[in-house]
Amino acid sequence: MRINVWRFASLDCHSFVTFATLFTARTQVTLTLVKALFLVNGTGMGHITQTFALAELFAQHGATLTPVAVMVTNCSAPKLTLLREYYRCPVVEAPSLRFHTNAAGEISPVRTALGTLRDLGDCFRSSARLHALIEETKPDVVINFYEALGGFYHLRYRAATPWISVAHQFMVHHPSYLRHARFHPQRQVLSLLTRLTGYGSRLRVALSFYPAESHGNLIVTAPLLRQNVLAATPTTGKHLLCYLNNGTHLPKLIRYCERNSAQLVRCFCPDRPAATPANLEMHRPDWTRYIEELITCRGLIATSGFESVAESAVLGKPTVVIPLKNQLEQELNARDALRHRLIIRAVAPADELPDVKWISSLPLGETRQFVINENRQLCERLQQFLRLS
Repeated sequence: MRINVWRFASLDCHSFVTFATLFTARTQVTLTLVKALFLVNGTGMGHITQTFALAELFAQHGATLTPVAVMVTNCSAPKLTLLREYYRCPVVEAPSLRFHTNAAGEISPVRTALGTLRDLGDCFRSSARLHALIEETKPDVVINFYEALGGFYHLRYRAATPWISVAHQFMVHHPSYLRHARFHPQRQVLSLLTRLTGYGSRLRVALSFYPAESHGNLIVTAPLLRQNVLAATPTTGKHLLCYLNNGTHLPKLIRYCERNSAQLVRCFCPDRPAATPANLEMHRPDWTRYIEELITCRGLIATSGFESVAESAVLGKPTVVIPLKNQLEQELNARDALRHRLIIRAVAPADELPDVKWISSLPLGETRQFVINENRQLCERLQQFLRLS
């Protein structure tokens, strides 16, 4: 059967579930309806994307995962609008723990430490709102996408509803993950935050670039990626694609474009420089168009978020990453991805963008098949868990 991939990928959650229901009904598959409340860290785009991917995954494998409410924290207006367009349920915004930046837009450890003391009051107020939302909507399961409010909630309330926590950061506690003495103090903070996030969850799902053994209630699986990525047929165009969380790396991107004046670069970034070279196109974040450009680009330059690297690897795109300064998680992502050949270069935050050969070292289709197989097994395990809970 031939399916228009782009039309299929643009469906909202309700339409996607309806499509899956009709399709599986024809093949005599019994659907299981699961009412879920999503708790989402909205600081970056990755955790929001994971909610879409999980709903699509359940529908693809004969189950209906229906959000009855979404609570998202520290979320910008465009991402909040995206969530409200995608989910036909209440989407509640709430404050929580967050990184605090300096005047240059870089994460400031001192400001973050001091700001955390102020954020604690917000966390306890937000956990009370979350408790009221759970009491009102009565979900079958709460699924936490790396939001520390989950830990605060379980410190205050006795949860009658089963919780599942999903995050790449749970790999920090896995024996196969990176060990690096230089980052020891920051790593302890990351480890503590991750333990707080997963506290009280009956099941933790660690998303990983590579296969690793599960331990106890920690399931290790592949990245959760949307169907518009997994179903796409990548091509190699003439443009480089760039994705930046903020404008701190824009000056070095401009210098790269000036050195490579014949190379067209399309950059998605919330900030805009005062002036740009003729070969640099600047765009506001647009997640549908970003994926379209990723599918057809010849290579990617990006900050080293987990989803960005995973998407480019599935599509076989050569990738150069620049971790955000003072963000250990991104530094570890870069080192981990380089170790497993998912990227071709990791650039220190203070260094210039290098001139590289845009050729991927990944075997074509290997990462895609790994993700598809692991996602299927994850869906089966989650459905089994929910039947037993």
